[in-house]
Amino acid sequence: MAQACAGLDRPVIACFGLTYKPDVDDIRESPALRVVELLASQGQGPIVVVDPFVSALPASLADRGVALLTTGLALERADVIVLLVHHRCFIALEKSLLRDKRVVDTRGVW
Repeated sequence: MAQACAGLDRPVIACFGLTYKPDVDDIRESPALRVVELLASQGQGPIVVVDPFVSALPASLADRGVALLTTGLALERADVIVLLVHHRCFIALEKSLLRDKRVVDTRGVW
């Protein structure tokens, strides 16, 4: 993540996906949740989360100032996009929307 944020002063990092697997609403024991918690603890910049299957963030994120946003708002605000869960709606995302972003694709779908 340090490489993706290099040269940016307090970049907004948008994490796409929070659930434990694609297209479900369960975040229990989710590796993506652990990654977002780690990013939030590092303090590189503001963290936002996008997940259409999650209606509220757990306290472990909300208490650290992490925000839950829509895809459109996250893409508008973010400097760095991190794909953590490959929900179908993220796979179908128009790639041109990522053009001016630094992208970390942990799922290999973009």
